[in-house]
Amino acid sequence: MRQPLKNLTLTLLVLFLFLFSGDLIALYVNALWFSEVHYEQVFNKTLLTELQLGGGFGFLFFLLIYPNLFLVKRFKRNRPWTEMGTQLILT
Repeated sequence: MRQPLKNLTLTLLVLFLFLFSGDLIALYVNALWFSEVHYEQVFNKTLLTELQLGGGFGFLFFLLIYPNLFLVKRFKRNRPWTEMGTQLILT
């Protein structure tokens, strides 16, 4: 692997762990607790339901946003402008 790509991968991994470490620890502790009280099925069902709802709403969001972005890209005009003070001057 090239050095810049290796550095980027390592940086993204550290950032991911930093941002989500609290959630990962909470998930692990919940898994341990549900396992201790012999309710692994409840934990698995809850986790699966949360993942399915998140994926479903993410897909719904994609279906609502992507066509709008497609239409904006298709119908946008190339209108360069310059800014002078508080006025926009179209060229």
